[in-house]
Amino acid sequence: GGGCRKRRCLPATADLRWHVHGTFDRDMVFGVHDDSQVAFPEMFENNDILRAQIIKEEINHGHENGVEEDVKRIVESSDIIYIYGMSLGETDNRWWQRIMEMMRSKKNAQLIVYDYETPEISISAYTYQKNRQIIRSKLLSFCDQATETEKNELASRIYLDPHDKFDMLANIVPK
Repeated sequence: GGGCRKRRCLPATADLRWHVHGTFDRDMVFGVHDDSQVAFPEMFENNDILRAQIIKEEINHGHENGVEEDVKRIVESSDIIYIYGMSLGETDNRWWQRIMEMMRSKKNAQLIVYDYETPEISISAYTYQKNRQIIRSKLLSFCDQATETEKNELASRIYLDPHDKFDMLANIVPK
């Protein structure tokens, strides 16, 4: 089965790229994870409208496109997740926590992160391995409850991809 929401129904074979931050022409999201990332959180007192324009999860809910629920469900039911076009920043804390929780609960789950700054291992093994360690450490920082043994096991299932798969697929998949 595919996913079906208010403004889109997708067959199982549809484009499985999800834009949790919207796109340039639709449902774009700029904001922060929660009140703790705002210099003056008191500005939200008695101002739910302002809060809904700054807190990312609330922005997504305001778009009424179901992306927050759809992607959460997909993360929980996936065995392989490919991250493309997202920073590993604190403003996306909820996504990294959800993904890492899924990784902890599914011992066969794999996470692949596309990193445009990482060269192929054949070009610079040192830079590739250094960047892989930085990305793994950052993702593991979102697993507060994991033991060191669990973190080591999780790290072994986090991969770094220096190739732009979507660029490669553009030459194969018809539009």
